[in-house]
Amino acid sequence: MHRDPLRKLLDAYREHHPDETDCVDRIRGLVDGHANCFERSCLPGHITASSWIVSHDHSQVLLTHHRKLGLWLQLGGHADGETKVLDVALREAREESGMQNFRVVKSNASELPFDVDVHEIPPHKNDPAHEHHDIRYLLVAEPGQPLVMSSESNDLRWFPVEEVPSIAADESIVRSVIGEAGDAVSWLESLGTSFDRHDLNSGDAHGTLQLSQEGGHTHPRVAHSNGAATGREIQRALVNALRAPPRITIRPHVFVRDLILRDGRCVGAAGLQNGRNEAMEVAIEASSIVVAT
Repeated sequence: MHRDPLRKLLDAYREHHPDETDCVDRIRGLVDGHANCFERSCLPGHITASSWIVSHDHSQVLLTHHRKLGLWLQLGGHADGETKVLDVALREAREESGMQNFRVVKSNASELPFDVDVHEIPPHKNDPAHEHHDIRYLLVAEPGQPLVMSSESNDLRWFPVEEVPSIAADESIVRSVIGEAGDAVSWLESLGTSFDRHDLNSGDAHGTLQLSQEGGHTHPRVAHSNGAATGREIQRALVNALRAPPRITIRPHVFVRDLILRDGRCVGAAGLQNGRNEAMEVAIEASSIVVAT
């Protein structure tokens, strides 16, 4: 009975990520075959849980330099008998970062994991080589919390998201960082964005995205629209999507030059709107303000 919640979680994850069926089935096999799968004494592997912790603005990822393994990794650890894997991930995040307040990023309005992975842990002292069947969650840290490094770490540091694949050179980590790219492209296409794709005469590649290899990338992974007009195409699709809801009013040709503050809170923006003869001063206030550049 204590394994049933994890079984249901894995089945739901497989349904949403059919391309990861092999990995999910390996973890499911461990759970089905070992009643003590939540204990670190379970061999040849056991259940662990970890978390990808991102900053409140999603620009940075928190990594720990693991003392035993000598690698930059996401924060996590053994279940040690706890059968609720999200609780394990949160416990380890708090113990290893010193931060206490996180928001769990939900997938499809449910608390499905962000990623799952099975990886081998090398032998260490009296511990033989074994596998960690890792259930991973995505957490957003509330701002203003100081970091406190645990005894299990050599270092604890925030890294820009784009630097993570070069620092933590593990396939599962890279997959976790870029794993949402396909969903993001699909979402943009659902809004009307047109990306360059291979035509029907391209053999096995027909219909797939045309990806280019740029900068320091080792593989082609950059999508384009009309060659180099990607930004313009995405902007066009987003603007058209914003025009659809009747409750959204678009104010074009307004140059915002200042924020309106009241009692220490941003309540609006002030700027200039181009008129027929001269620019006009405008002030727009709202109950909620989002600043994006």
